[in-house]
Amino acid sequence: MTNRALKAVRHRRQVYSKYKDNKHPACVKASRAANSLIEEARKNFENQLARKIKDDRKSFFAYARSKSKTNVKVSSLVGRYGYLISNATAKATVLNDFFCSVFTKEDTSNVPVPDLCNEIRCTDRLEDIIIKPETLAAKLEKLSSEKASGADNLLPHLLKTLSAETALPISMIFRKLVDKSCIKRDWRTANVNPVYKKGKRCRSENYRPVSSTSQVCKVVKPVLPDELVSHLDRNELIRSSQHGFRKPRLVMCVKPTCIFRECECGFCILVFGQSI
Repeated sequence: MTNRALKAVRHRRQVYSKYKDNKHPACVKASRAANSLIEEARKNFENQLARKIKDDRKSFFAYARSKSKTNVKVSSLVGRYGYLISNATAKATVLNDFFCSVFTKEDTSNVPVPDLCNEIRCTDRLEDIIIKPETLAAKLEKLSSEKASGADNLLPHLLKTLSAETALPISMIFRKLVDKSCIKRDWRTANVNPVYKKGKRCRSENYRPVSSTSQVCKVVKPVLPDELVSHLDRNELIRSSQHGFRKPRLVMCVKPTCIFRECECGFCILVFGQSI
């Protein structure tokens, strides 16, 4: 609603309160002017949403949902004994039981021991990880403002805006957690939203969980694997045959017709990823 459209709507109300007749020429004229400005404002608003859809998808989909005539919610679910459950707490319990039943449980009793490789060439040891506030500030600045907050209710837009101020206290908290070998409860808790996929809506197995976890945890969690992988690459502790889940790197071409050791042909790019 623009200022011109708002003034036109107020003028239409004033004219109607004066004549009390929708068919009066003055009321018809004021109504046409207000409707025209409202339609123009709506088109301009939709054009702005379309132009900014790459940067602000949340506003676009919120406007699209507001125009939908259907309200998608979790319907009544079939309980353990075959009857329908409509209570919100009972439905949450049914969905929670199903989601817990399909979780993957790791077998921690039989953990494989890695083979020692390049032990002679490896002179340094990764005994500690330094959490730098500059590294966390750079990661905070890359947060997407469209994401939802987790159980700690810290919005990514707030963390992104105050990245320079919050990087130091977050690094101090993370340092304490690493020293104590523990993690905050808010970082381990997620807000789970059930999303309908297919089939009957009354069946809990036709819903999939979408978890909203802490944005702070998403920022600090990659610090540990980044330092670990950097240490492994620096000391050549990962064999060259390991290609999955590794960043693009120079590879040896296995194509029979290729005569270059470090190749950038289409076959190498297809199999190993883009070479650098």
